[in-house]
Amino acid sequence: MTMNSIVITTDQEMQPGYPLAIKIEPSVPILVSMAKLFRSHQQTVNALEICRLAMTYFPANLEIRLLMALTHLDMKQANDALAELETVWESLICLAPLLGEVGKLEKEAGQDSLSDWAFQMADLLGRFPSQSDPEEEFRVESKVIPTLTNWVNQLKAERA
Repeated sequence: MTMNSIVITTDQEMQPGYPLAIKIEPSVPILVSMAKLFRSHQQTVNALEICRLAMTYFPANLEIRLLMALTHLDMKQANDALAELETVWESLICLAPLLGEVGKLEKEAGQDSLSDWAFQMADLLGRFPSQSDPEEEFRVESKVIPTLTNWVNQLKAERA
């Protein structure tokens, strides 16, 4: 599918009298990289504008949605960030049963760390956001990071 080139401009001038303008073929990696660059330089308005533009070309892309949520958080726009996260959640909720099955298969294969992670992710996806118990969320969340860290360490050890 061929897309028309787009021109992206910013309010800031890179040299006196010359605003920044870039003509590109729309692609997720380029648009995401540009938005991340603007975010890293605290130019959140420009980052958000790039994300919105990217969503017109790639409306189902979750990476762009998550980047938009982070940018909204940078801008202290919690309600907008939550709306983006809910959209991501709605796209991922269908994975909860699949992750449960992956957890069962990994448990049978003796991959307890991966199994635990799959079960926890299935549980979180299945309960987010309305049925959440804050106490239970903390217990589950406190297990996710150590489990992922352990898993990454195991993968590194296997590569060594």
